[in-house]
Amino acid sequence: VGGTSISFTATPNAGYRVQGWYSDENCTTSLQKGGETYNGGTITSAKTVYVKFVEIPTYDVDIKATTGGTVSPEGKQKIGEVNVTITAEASHGYNFDGWNKTGGVAIADKNATTTTITATADGTVTAQFSIITRNIAIKSNNDTYGTVSPTSGTATVADPSNSFTATP
Repeated sequence: VGGTSISFTATPNAGYRVQGWYSDENCTTSLQKGGETYNGGTITSAKTVYVKFVEIPTYDVDIKATTGGTVSPEGKQKIGEVNVTITAEASHGYNFDGWNKTGGVAIADKNATTTTITATADGTVTAQFSIITRNIAIKSNNDTYGTVSPTSGTATVADPSNSFTATP
């Protein structure tokens, strides 16, 4: 006696995933672990298939920035197995130096200003920034006519109060 080949598709609501496909209502006899599609093969008699949805666990992840930039989103977020996009933006005079993490957080690309994260436990993600500095040397073309003070130093791009004085 021939049968009919059949497959089923389950669409979980937001925040849920398919744990598996089962042959009993209590979901103890597994036909397939996970997956939103179940290929039941050839059916030769009446059959009932049960799909079990489970909530995707979420964890508290604190997203923050050091001095010199901002992050989005910012603060405590509920994050789980689903990718969440995070973005860092350096303020004027600062460089973005990458992302650091603690706890059960995974970062797709720790060097990209925009990346994704997932979590398997609580944790922290911090965007690291550093101030841009420049070494500066100023010289007089003839010290007989005047002086420059200081003659060298380090200036930070983010500090508008950097100044040098020329005295005739």
